[in-house]
Amino acid sequence: MSRSDWLHRLAAGGLLAVWLLLGAVAFAQQQPSPDQANPQSQNTDNTHAIEALWGLVSAANEAIQILSRQDAREARKEADKPDDDKREAADLKAQEDMAFWASALAGLTAVQLVVGFITLWFLWKTFGEARRTTGELQRDFRANHRPLIRVRHVWMARSITSEQPVTVDWAIVNSGLTLGQVRRAVIVGIILPKGRPLPPRETDLGSMTPVILAMDGWMHPGMPQIPSGLPVHRAITGSEFIELRNGTAKFYVVGIVNYVDLDGRGRTTSCCRVLEEVGGASERLVVHDDPNYEYQD
Repeated sequence: MSRSDWLHRLAAGGLLAVWLLLGAVAFAQQQPSPDQANPQSQNTDNTHAIEALWGLVSAANEAIQILSRQDAREARKEADKPDDDKREAADLKAQEDMAFWASALAGLTAVQLVVGFITLWFLWKTFGEARRTTGELQRDFRANHRPLIRVRHVWMARSITSEQPVTVDWAIVNSGLTLGQVRRAVIVGIILPKGRPLPPRETDLGSMTPVILAMDGWMHPGMPQIPSGLPVHRAITGSEFIELRNGTAKFYVVGIVNYVDLDGRGRTTSCCRVLEEVGGASERLVVHDDPNYEYQD
């Protein structure tokens, strides 16, 4: 049985004793006594008895309150002690748990960093391999789909006369699938007697007119450039004009284009045109089939 139960029983017993004492006092007051002739003395005795009883009740009540407070303090101490232990144990466990999970997170972070570095290394390697593969594919594509710069048309800018230089318009186009850059484009006109072949070497054609192209010579697929008014020959003499009109001489226009593809590989396109008629309605330049000057590589 706990101390609190003992206190409760003690308090109940004390109250019962007080009640019995009060009942005994009341019963005694109802019985006659030798002192009835002196009522003052009897009242005084009753007053002292009642005061004693109330003193006893007060003392018992005070004792009960003191014991109750002491018991409550001890009960709180006993009740708080396990809580403190539990709190300390819980705090210690929480600290241990925090330390464990902190170390676990630190280890996990280290593993993640290692995995991250490995991933970056693989990504870098993959990126390098992708660049090399892409470069090889681009080189293969450019090798199989190279630029094809061709001379499409050559026109007389005006009819031949004995007073003005001979000028032509020239249309070139990239009929390939990739970019090409013209590094050198020249054109020249030459008068030769009928039946004489063109010189075997380019250097024997005489002074050639350079052709300036737009965009530093870069030519996109399918986009022509048409330089116009290109002087290809000095003003012809009267005798040369007569020979051309009579058909005893021929007027040729030779154009040469040196260009490179995106990988720097050089290519050459050459064209050769001959004037079909001088001073007539059919005055135009047509293709002259000469493998030394009409070719594309």
